[in-house]
Amino acid sequence: MAELISLLFGPQWFYKESLGIDLISAAILVACALASMKYSAHTSKKRQHKKLTFAFVLIAVAFVIKAIVGVLAHYQLVQPESPLVALFGTILGVGGTVMLIVFLLYHALTLFGFYLFYTIYHKQTTRNMILGIYLLGIVVFVAIGANFVFHLTLALLIGFVTSTYYERYRKTNNPVTRTLMIGFGIIALSHAVFVFKYFVVLYLIAELFQLIGYITLLAALVMVLRHGKKTIANRHHT
Repeated sequence: MAELISLLFGPQWFYKESLGIDLISAAILVACALASMKYSAHTSKKRQHKKLTFAFVLIAVAFVIKAIVGVLAHYQLVQPESPLVALFGTILGVGGTVMLIVFLLYHALTLFGFYLFYTIYHKQTTRNMILGIYLLGIVVFVAIGANFVFHLTLALLIGFVTSTYYERYRKTNNPVTRTLMIGFGIIALSHAVFVFKYFVVLYLIAELFQLIGYITLLAALVMVLRHGKKTIANRHHT
């Protein structure tokens, strides 16, 4: 179990900070999902924004599950006599089964969430979708023994999303698109650095990059909401 906890949260002395970053990231992703949901009510591209909202929800749920179990794992390792451990400690018991399930869930939800982002601008046939889900499922299980594969796959997948926004930005010069491009680019970079997370300094840098990336995505959605309100206001005045 300790090995899985280390893969999820890094070095033990950084557990609290890592959990804090995960909780902040989860809150930001929930805010992103709510902002996307709110904007979808005022746009003609409802299907696209529903997929965007669902993608944010999947990744947010991944972080929430990871953070909750992380808190329990932290108390079990650091404060074994804590009432919290007495209440929930057995959940993390026999053979670390629950930790393994959480490990798989976190990786699966995160991968499928970003895959949804990819499919928004790259339409997939049913066959391609099934193949994509199948390959991502393999990555989830391979990541148990070779966790760098998870981060490398995400770096490539999010890198493709970033390149799509770059191409759109070159055509439109839209500041929101530019902000989304930067946000996804930073997250892709964070996972590229996570590949080498066994070096503590790089792990800390990757965590910081990831948090900045999600904050940038939230900033982009706030810009979209403000633009939407202005558009609606202009309609009422015409």
